[in-house]
Order: sequence, then structure tokens, then C-alpha cells
Amino acid sequence: MTMQIDSATDTEDLSPEIEVVDEPTVEPDAAAGETPAVVRVAKGLLKGAIPPALGIGGFLLLWSLLAPTVNTSLGTLPGPTDVWDAGASLYDEWRADAAARDEFYALQDARNA
Repeated sequence: MTMQIDSATDTEDLSPEIEVVDEPTVEPDAAAGETPAVVRVAKGLLKGAIPPALGIGGFLLLWSLLAPTVNTSLGTLPGPTDVWDAGASLYDEWRADAAARDEFYALQDARNA
């Protein structure tokens, strides 16, 4: 089956027209009750960031308060500051080991050259 286009109908008339409208660059009127985009984005970020921050803070608070009360055969449970100090110490050891490794490879390269 073939379709014929009427001579009165132009093919350009079949495509929809697109109208481009420039967005206003003027700040919204505070009296009109509109909030600026920056305020809306900031509110959205705060709404998304406050609950996780409160949860993490509450967890750390409970951990620091309850850790000394847990007695095991190895001693008391370490608190957040003890774990932080141990992590910092491990990082320092890793940096020292990386420096020693780099020095070793530099000496090996010099000896092999």
C-alpha cells in the first residue's frame, strides 16, 4: 500500500515547530515568594546531608560511651580515639615502608646500571 501526499499539504507542515525561549537572568522577586535556585539547592543538600551526619555522630557518641563498659578476655573494647590512633600509626608505618622500598629500588637500579 502506498501513501500519497496531497499537493496542498507540504511536508514541512508535518514537523512540529520548536520555539526557543530565553530564560530570564533576573533574580526572582522576593516579594513574589520565589526562592533563588541557590537556596533551593542548599536546602536540598542540607536535607540530604543532615540525617547521615547525625547517624554517624550518634554512632561515634554511643561507641565512645559504651566501649569502656565492654570487658572481654583481652581487655576493654577500644573506643573511636584508640582506633583512630591505631589507624594513624598503621598509616605512618606504611609510609615508612614505602620510603624504604623506594630507597631499595633506587639502590638496585644504581647498582644494576
